Amino acid sequence: MFSADAREYVRFGRPAEGGKTVPDALEGAFADPNDVIEWRLRDGKPFAAIHRYFLDNRQVLTIHRLQADKTSCVAAIVNVRRGRDANEQAIRTADGLGAGFECGRDSLVVD
Repeated sequence: MFSADAREYVRFGRPAEGGKTVPDALEGAFADPNDVIEWRLRDGKPFAAIHRYFLDNRQVLTIHRLQADKTSCVAAIVNVRRGRDANEQAIRTADGLGAGFECGRDSLVVD
């Protein structure tokens, strides 16, 4: 967990060069991280993590791409809205991006 300038966020390993960090992905918004992280595994190894952030009057799920070199970036943001299961959408998004998403090369996906 990292805390600076009255902002808190979680990062996984070192930030990937050119990849989005949580503050980048949330456009500098003040957000509070939830204490639950969902790990997405492939062949027993984590390739992504899903983490909820609480912002003013809204919530988002961040999907972090965990790279083999122990760096990570935010690959996608799923907005929590009434009438849809954001958790299931985040799982589908994370699994769809999979190990093919490259931090610093691929663009942030916002849903």
